[in-house]
Amino acid sequence: MVLGTVVGPDLATAMLQTPGQERALMPGGWLVGKVAVAIIQPFFAMPQYSEGYTLADMKAANPGTVFLAYANGAICHMAEPSLGPLDTAVDAAEAESKGWLIPCPNPSVWPDKLVASSPRAAGKSQKDTSLKYIRYDDYPNYYLARIDSDDYRRAFARHCLDVMAYSSKSSHGAPNGQFDGVFLDDTNMGPQHGLDLDDTGGAPADGRAPEPYGPWRSNDDYGKTMISFVQDVAGQVRDEAGEASVIAVNLGADPIWAGQRALSLELAASRRGGRPTVDRFLREYSTAWYGGYSWIDAQRVKGYIDQALDITTNGVFVDFSDHAKPPADPKKGPTTAERSAWDAQQRLVNAVALLGRTSGGPITTAQAIQVPTGRNQWGAKDLAEDMGDKVANLDIDRNVVFGNSSTTNFPTGALAKTGDVLHRTYSTGTLYANFSGEDRTVDGVLVPKRDVYFARSSDSE
Repeated sequence: MVLGTVVGPDLATAMLQTPGQERALMPGGWLVGKVAVAIIQPFFAMPQYSEGYTLADMKAANPGTVFLAYANGAICHMAEPSLGPLDTAVDAAEAESKGWLIPCPNPSVWPDKLVASSPRAAGKSQKDTSLKYIRYDDYPNYYLARIDSDDYRRAFARHCLDVMAYSSKSSHGAPNGQFDGVFLDDTNMGPQHGLDLDDTGGAPADGRAPEPYGPWRSNDDYGKTMISFVQDVAGQVRDEAGEASVIAVNLGADPIWAGQRALSLELAASRRGGRPTVDRFLREYSTAWYGGYSWIDAQRVKGYIDQALDITTNGVFVDFSDHAKPPADPKKGPTTAERSAWDAQQRLVNAVALLGRTSGGPITTAQAIQVPTGRNQWGAKDLAEDMGDKVANLDIDRNVVFGNSSTTNFPTGALAKTGDVLHRTYSTGTLYANFSGEDRTVDGVLVPKRDVYFARSSDSE
């Protein structure tokens, strides 16, 4: 599949990582035909995890969609034997045996949430529990990997290739299908997840790493290694799987830090054989943090858009993403008010994408919102939202967001900020996006709180 044949402002990128969310792209699902790029867990290529439906069925129902397998090379975790080659990372026990994990330099003074015991000890293949390694503070089973190691890079590239080579079979008559590429999570321009190298010396109570660790001495140093890692892995994948293989990344690079912004542009400018190393960048949080529990201010969002505009000049797409807050009562599903809030947040994400539009070349695209507590197919099905139903209406008030024609409605003015509202003039009117918790009036236009308004020009009626 040629990247770019289905991308555009009318189609979203859907990051459907949580088990159950992939049902939205199965035959009859609410996202069928509406998604340009779908990011799903690799094990959905097997029938036991999606009620008998597989990647093959999703590809048959969405023939124009690029399907990417989620993979994480920044970390290793314990393998799940039932997944075989379709796990999401390199096995931590193997990584430990080959020296691909980061030892904790002084466990006694580190916060417990950043220290993990030997994965092989946890697997009962050795008794020494004194070995300690660096882990993410928010994902206790994620061991930080030696992304500087050539051997580890080969192992992770092999993992990606094995996932892409897997032939998904259907029990519903669809032809076999394979992933079109990989989506690399935690492609961060600094280690993040509580492992801030620029705050060395902080006391354990601060929740920060108290001293340097591994081969890095600064966040930017880690980011430079990550760029090299992505370049190496992408090259190995395309050498074996073909140049058409799509490489996308979840870019952890906040432009409020100059170093991270510069490194993100360095990765965007990286090329191999005339083609960008990375085809797509995804910004996981664009208008709200962690499922809508706290909102991102307008100035920071403007920084995201400005960064995206610079990234797209290198021929790389940028997808703006968000997570919606889960329903208060998963058993009953979302209330009318919760659905209304999801729709407003979807409009806001769409607006951010449109505010970052360019008049030529790649266009930043909106992304379907995901709900963090998607239905767990191998757990109690009555305890979580059924993701076969809509979590946000991508069609709602499309004219409010895109004007008359989203394919021709290019900007005629610069991106501007008035208080909490970002706005920009287009060929058919002016788009206003309000990032505050209060209604705002700009240019005589009332913009609802945490929502958007498109003021149509008189000659476009």
